[in-house]
Amino acid sequence: MKVDLLTHMVGEFPELQGIMGRIYALHNGDAPGWLRNGTYTMRYKFDAESVLNFYRGIFTNAALERITGINQKQIQHYASGLKKPRPAQLKKIESAFRKLGNELLALEL
Repeated sequence: MKVDLLTHMVGEFPELQGIMGRIYALHNGDAPGWLRNGTYTMRYKFDAESVLNFYRGIFTNAALERITGINQKQIQHYASGLKKPRPAQLKKIESAFRKLGNELLALEL
């Protein structure tokens, strides 16, 4: 939303993207109905290079190889932008992250 960009909240706190826009739009009274009643979902669309670099501090290439089944060097090529993954490789990466996410959501301590 434009509101996020105007407040600069997204630049400092990217995890608040969309959230701050909703808060400010509701406060200003210019929010559309679907935003007021919360009947929407957020989807984040990444390319392979971006998502691999985004999670670089969390996952090593060795860890990504274990969960995706894709060779570490190939993962590095995707992360650096040297090579672009084929659709089947993209699906492996996406499926691995979704599986890991579901496992983490089911975790109880």
